Amino acid sequence: MKHSRRRTLKLFSGLSASLAVPHIVRAQGSYVNEPTGSSVTLGFVTSQTGARASEGYQAQAGFELAVDDLNGSGGDGMLATFSSRALDGRGLLGKRINWVSADDQSRIDDARAGARRLIEWDGAIALFGNVTTSSAAAVQGICAEVGVSYFPGAIHGQRFTDDFAFRFSATGGLATRAVVQHAGQSISSRPRVAILASQFPDSQYFAEEAEAAGSSLGWDFLSRHDFPAGTSDIASQLSRLRNDDPDIVLACGQGYDLVNQLQTLANLGITENLRVVTPFLENLVLLGAGQAAAGVIGALDWSPNSDASGSGVFVRSFGNRYGYLPTNIAHTAYCQTILYADAVARAGSFDPHAVREALEGFEFDGLGVGASYMPPDNHELRKSLLIGTASGEREGDIAAVDIDDICPMCGTNSPESCSQNACRQGYCCEDGTCKRQPCDG
Repeated sequence: MKHSRRRTLKLFSGLSASLAVPHIVRAQGSYVNEPTGSSVTLGFVTSQTGARASEGYQAQAGFELAVDDLNGSGGDGMLATFSSRALDGRGLLGKRINWVSADDQSRIDDARAGARRLIEWDGAIALFGNVTTSSAAAVQGICAEVGVSYFPGAIHGQRFTDDFAFRFSATGGLATRAVVQHAGQSISSRPRVAILASQFPDSQYFAEEAEAAGSSLGWDFLSRHDFPAGTSDIASQLSRLRNDDPDIVLACGQGYDLVNQLQTLANLGITENLRVVTPFLENLVLLGAGQAAAGVIGALDWSPNSDASGSGVFVRSFGNRYGYLPTNIAHTAYCQTILYADAVARAGSFDPHAVREALEGFEFDGLGVGASYMPPDNHELRKSLLIGTASGEREGDIAAVDIDDICPMCGTNSPESCSQNACRQGYCCEDGTCKRQPCDG
């Protein structure tokens, strides 16, 4: 159902009350902040300060580059490789794109306040950017309430998207299952396994997914070690792993907790006789762990080393603009901005209902991750995942990772194109699952 002007005013009244300051209602049409002039405003909420500021910096760099490409003030970027041809680099529906930003400091209250300000004061018609799941969930709630399109950054927590929210990055569950399958093929078909997990919702979610995926493959789970989030001294508990004698340690922490797990394992000398597997190889974690991350296996949404169509173009374009390599976070921010703009162009409208209809069931290629598909049921993009091994070294501000494998997107509404894409990379699609096996045809 469309948002009426009365409902819009009521919602904005509620938002302004929480800010306790005067405000100007920008919405004059059938949906919030419908643009009526020569420009349209996008909002970007991310961590500009705080513990995740380096990731927020990458996200904003990717977002800015996308806006420049859309306005024609940058280069063509991946507009030239994108399979859709709806964008021409001359703004969006005849309007120049402006943008405004807010700092969430990786905190829920700041994320919520920033989102409200960008929508209510600055007239943002869509929001992008958060790099933590908790901040993203807070912003998503506001966007759902007032009817604003939302595209979070590279977050991996459980599903939270709704009618107006869409995610480009893979969930931790999908990545965990892909990494477990890879480990079972490359390390041991029936390994002895121990699980490490911090007592944080996403980490517990990763651990449960890992145990379920490993159990389906017949893995022998020896022990599980849960740590309170932020615990620094875990050496005594991890030393017990020597008695377990596992082949694989599934490290399901995040941020500082995962850095601590990797460094403690290395300091104890435990990793000399086993392999460490983690759902995602996050750049910030790998840089923080240093040499302790060497040999760790995990998934990546994207890598500068990817050879998928559009990837090299993005790396060159980003490098020419900023002088350093992009991370997967910058890539996600860029791609989500392009996907939103493309949906607007194909729909011929900024109305979030029209954007949703244009994105649901949309298949595309050329944005650096191979054939991709936005399902209509959950708005969690299906795309290729990379599996890699961290080297423990760094290339500038990026942790070096060797790409070992790829699981292409499967299970779209066009099985023929999916199968062709998978076969080109040595896979087959079977019941919506990518499997390494000989392909027919």
